[in-house]
Amino acid sequence: MCESRNPRLVAIVLVAFFSSGCAFVDQKVGLRYEQALTSGKGKGPIEIATPVAPTLETKKKGFFIVGAVKNTYGMKTADTVTQDSIPQWIANALKTELEAAGFDVQLVNNLSRPVKRGIETRVVKVWVDQDPGLLTVGALGEVQFRMALYRGTNKVKEFDVDGRGQGSRSLIGDAETKAQSLQVALQACMKKAIPIIIETFSEE
Repeated sequence: MCESRNPRLVAIVLVAFFSSGCAFVDQKVGLRYEQALTSGKGKGPIEIATPVAPTLETKKKGFFIVGAVKNTYGMKTADTVTQDSIPQWIANALKTELEAAGFDVQLVNNLSRPVKRGIETRVVKVWVDQDPGLLTVGALGEVQFRMALYRGTNKVKEFDVDGRGQGSRSLIGDAETKAQSLQVALQACMKKAIPIIIETFSEE
């Protein structure tokens, strides 16, 4: 009977229903980064070239598509987008972690030739999926890129990095939840990449 229904469950269903209209509007996500590593043994100058992102899809000038907005049936109704620069987001994360590790970091458009120590990055994937649950919606972020390390005019190492992250859950899977998951995914990438960079450039 109707009188036996759980009032809290009914309220949640109503919120999800009336919020579904927003599912047809692109969801804008802000990209941010906080330091994830606390120590390192780097030293000396290092250049970080602006990453390239040829495989990422853009919706219109200045907007990267980083996911899909879905309704309660799991059908795509709009895009998750960011107006922030993904290449700059990754470059700043590298700068944050490498400075904390002890390097003297310089962000450049292109590496000097020859270069004392240099990093080039090719972004492969930046994506966030909704993670539906019984009563709440979370987000699962994924970041992938390929890095090349240079000394002088030589490429001394090339490797792939990937990271995944999960944001806090909410009733409708808001932009903050997705932003959190992308930040955690990039932090996971840095935890893999920074030790390799330090080890490579300590072999001098």
